[in-house]
Amino acid sequence: MKKLSILLFVAASFFAHSQIGTQLGGENSKWTFGGSAGLGGSFGSNNGGTSIYVSPRVGYKLTESFEAGIVSDLTWTNAKYFSSNTVGVGPFVNYYIARNFYLSGVF
Repeated sequence: MKKLSILLFVAASFFAHSQIGTQLGGENSKWTFGGSAGLGGSFGSNNGGTSIYVSPRVGYKLTESFEAGIVSDLTWTNAKYFSSNTVGVGPFVNYYIARNFYLSGVF
């Protein structure tokens, strides 16, 4: 019965995520803009609910391989027994190892 409950929970869960990034001012611009947004939730569990988040960011390339900036996080959650809204703002750093591969730290 426990395996069936877990299977139904996983089958009834959904998640969507989108991410985008761009540089304004062309290839030579040091400013970067981007972020992510998503939708998540579950049905059939005791706490089934929905979650929506948006996380915009603005960065500045200090060198060709090092970027620093500000990121924010806005989340809305609504479940059977509770709902919450969260807002966060903080710095981030990215170290680019290759063109599309980097190490990131968000504080």
